[in-house]
Amino acid sequence: LCLGYGLRVYRLGQQNIWWDEGHAVWAARQSLTEVTRITAYDVHPPLYLWLLHAWMRVAGESEFAIRYLSLIGGMLTVALCYVVARRLVGRRTALLAMMLLATARFHIWWSQETRMYVWATFFVLLSIYYLICLHHRGYSVWLLYVLSTAAALYTLYLAVLAVLVQNLFVACVWWRKPRRKRFLSNWILAQMGILALYTPWLYVALSRIRTDVAKTAFPPHLVWQLYATVLSTGISTDLDRWLGVVVP
Repeated sequence: LCLGYGLRVYRLGQQNIWWDEGHAVWAARQSLTEVTRITAYDVHPPLYLWLLHAWMRVAGESEFAIRYLSLIGGMLTVALCYVVARRLVGRRTALLAMMLLATARFHIWWSQETRMYVWATFFVLLSIYYLICLHHRGYSVWLLYVLSTAAALYTLYLAVLAVLVQNLFVACVWWRKPRRKRFLSNWILAQMGILALYTPWLYVALSRIRTDVAKTAFPPHLVWQLYATVLSTGISTDLDRWLGVVVP
């Protein structure tokens, strides 16, 4: 944890605010009502900007201060990685998983940006943690699962992929052990609860959301090469130059 913190706090405020960060800071300066309206026209949900809105009033607007919110999300994710992995595969493997995430260049990068991605990662992992706990505890865990999953969806639209994977997992478990009808009914109620919490935002955003359209086609294989390069090297860089690293 100390190593992960050191890697994330090092030179945290040295770089100037860039365009996407600047947009986030500008939006977070507005009232909460205006923040919500601005986000409805954007390609991301509003939870991160709500958090940044409150954070800036406490910590200020220096490069170091506004990025520290992402550092907190990054460190919470590193710690939670150990908790989740220990529940699944044991202590030694969990320590290895935490070390890999603590030193992952890609995760360090986003822990130093005034953007929502690292917080979305935390909320998704928190949702997975409560999913693991559902078999062993009471209804309070079900509520925490619903809230953490809704928080992920309110932070990044792509978090819906995590919800789809979770439902696929539960479907596989149900296929193998179909007698647990109570769990299945509770699961359906939980998904309905998530949808109920998310519906107000969908009502606000669906009629307003827009995105830029690329002028030229983007080949599908290039999309996969782009993601593979970033996940392998931890930075956005020349794709062809790193092909020898990406393929293996």
